[in-house]
Amino acid sequence: MSNDVSFEGVGQDLNLTFKSALVQNQDEGKTVAPDASTGKTIIVCAAEKPFLGVLGAVEKDGTASVVKRGAVVNLAYDDGVDAAPALGYSELAGDGAGGCKTPHVAGTGKKYWVVDIDTSAKTIAVLLED
Repeated sequence: MSNDVSFEGVGQDLNLTFKSALVQNQDEGKTVAPDASTGKTIIVCAAEKPFLGVLGAVEKDGTASVVKRGAVVNLAYDDGVDAAPALGYSELAGDGAGGCKTPHVAGTGKKYWVVDIDTSAKTIAVLLED
């Protein structure tokens, strides 16, 4: 990310807690969504699906996860066959590996405010609005 502005720590006061099957010290920072079959368990967001937020922590017993919302977070992005995310309000979806991407089919993701892009590191700073 560029060094002229820092978005770290902006609005990190809204967290949601879910049941989880995610792995502590491995899945933190990945895009996540509720499991469609239960709606109560959080999983890594599937490719081309809207994500709820970013996994902040997995509890020691692995049964609960905290999902960050209302914060600016850094996410890896995949620009494979689709366009890279753009600054401003951009439609994003999960990439299936814990990052994000511009959805292949418009309207299948969700719009987020992209505040910074680092094309060499393939990361973006995104406001996860609540």
